[in-house]
Amino acid sequence: MTHFHPSGHRSVVETNKPPPPPPLCPPPSLRVPATMKLSSVDLFRQIPKDLTQSSNQGVVLSALAYVLLTTLLVLETITFLRGTVESSVMMDLSPDAPVPLSLHMTLPSLPCELLTVSLWDQSSGQQLPLVGDIHKTMVSGPRGENVLGTWDDSDPHFANNRAAVLGEGAVEPRAGLDESELLSSASFERALEGNEWSFVNFHTPWCSWCRKLSPTWEAFALTVHEKDIRVKVYKVDCEREMTLCRAQAVGGYPTLRIYKRAVPVLPEFRGKRTVGDLLQWMETVTHEHAHRGAAELRTLQQHEGCILVASVRVSRAPGNVVITAQSAAHDVDAAATNVSHFVHHASFGSPLRPSVRQRLPPSMLRHLAPLDDRWFVSSSAHQSHDHYVKVVNTHYRVGSSSLFGGEDTTGYQMTSASMRYGSAPKVPEVRLAYDMSPTAVLVTHGGRRWYEFLTSVVAIVGGAYTVLGLVDSAIFSVRKTVKERQGKLS
Repeated sequence: MTHFHPSGHRSVVETNKPPPPPPLCPPPSLRVPATMKLSSVDLFRQIPKDLTQSSNQGVVLSALAYVLLTTLLVLETITFLRGTVESSVMMDLSPDAPVPLSLHMTLPSLPCELLTVSLWDQSSGQQLPLVGDIHKTMVSGPRGENVLGTWDDSDPHFANNRAAVLGEGAVEPRAGLDESELLSSASFERALEGNEWSFVNFHTPWCSWCRKLSPTWEAFALTVHEKDIRVKVYKVDCEREMTLCRAQAVGGYPTLRIYKRAVPVLPEFRGKRTVGDLLQWMETVTHEHAHRGAAELRTLQQHEGCILVASVRVSRAPGNVVITAQSAAHDVDAAATNVSHFVHHASFGSPLRPSVRQRLPPSMLRHLAPLDDRWFVSSSAHQSHDHYVKVVNTHYRVGSSSLFGGEDTTGYQMTSASMRYGSAPKVPEVRLAYDMSPTAVLVTHGGRRWYEFLTSVVAIVGGAYTVLGLVDSAIFSVRKTVKERQGKLS
C-alpha cells in the first residue's frame, strides 16, 4: 500500500508477503569436491618463470641435449629406413624348369674358330642339346684388348681370309679408339646436309650388340679417314637422342644407315660387322673409293683369342658346361692349346633388380657371382681348368615391413672352388661343373613397424631428457653444497 508523507514524498509500506524461497542446493553427496576439478588431472603443469633459475651448466647441458637428441634421432631414422636382413633355410620346392645361365669370358689364346661350347649331363656323361644364344668376338693381344670383329660360325671361311675380315688397308679395331663424330638432335640435319654421303651408327649404351660393334665402328671410321674416302662417319646415342631416333624410324640397335645429304638410302647395312664388310658396303652404295694410296694392312698379333658371350638354359640336374678347342676341319695340337681365361661374369638365373641389390649386405652380394672379374692362367702346357659351383635357389623378400612396402623376387647364390690340372694327352678345356642344392634360402629384408619406430623415438627423447636432467640436478646440488661449506668456513 502507498502512503503520502506530509513532505510530499511517497512511501511504500510493505504488507505481509510470503518470504522468497531459499536457493536450491544439491545434497552433500552430489557436490563436486575441489580436488576433482579438471585442472587436478593436468600432467603438464607449468612452473612460473619467476620460480625457475638459469645456470651455466644448464645452458651447456641443454646444448648437449640438442646435439645428442638430433644425432640419435637421425641414426634411428636411418636404421629404420634401411631395415635388417635375415635369412632362413627351407626345402626348395621350385618347379623342375630350366635355369638361365649367363657366361661372359675372354680367352686371349684360343681362336674363335676353334672355340667350342658343349653341355654334358654329370651323372650319365651324355652330351645334351645346348639351348640359347652364343656369340663370339675375335680379339688379339695378351689380354684380348684388341677387338677384330664378330665371328660367325655359319661361315667356315670367315677367319681364314684375313683381308676379307679387316679389308685391305683397314685399321685394326682396338679398345679406346674414338674416330666417329657424335651427333645430337641440334647438329644432325646440319651435319648431313653439309656432306654428299654420310654413314651413321644409331646405338644405345645398353645394347650388347652395340658395345661389341663399337671398336669395329671406330676402326672403320679411322680407315675411312686414312684412305681419304669422301664419306663422313657418324654415330648417334639413341638413349640421349630418343626423339631424333624415333623421327628417323630407328626400331632396332645397332642400325647402320647411309645418308645422301639428309635422305636415308635403303636398305640398311645387314652384313657382317667387320671393317672389311663395312668398307665394301659403303663403296658399293656411294661409289666413293680411296683418293690416295691405301695404308698397309696392319699385322695381326700372332696369338688370336676370342670373347665368348653365352646365354643358355640348363636343367636342374647336375651338369657340366665345357669350353674346349675343337674343329671339324683341323687337327688340334693339345700341347699348343692355351685355355687361360678371364671371367667377366658367370651367374645363374635372371639378374636381380637394382632395388633389390642395394638392400643386400656386401657379404651376400659376393655370392651372386663369385667368379666375376678373375683371371685363371695356365702356367704350363696341357693344363685344364675346372670350376665347381654349388647353386642355391634364393628367394628375396625385401621391404616386407618397412615404410615403403616390399617386393619379392627369386635369384641364385653360388659357392665356387676352382682348380687347374694336367690333362695330357687330352686337349685342355675349361669346365664349369654346377650342382643345384635341394634346399633354398629365404632372405628377408625388412624393418620395424611404424609404431615400434615411434615408440623408440619417444624412448630416446624421454630417456635423454631424463638422464641429462638428473645430471643437471646432481651438478646443481654439488655446487650448492660446496658453496654452503665455503660460507661456513668463511
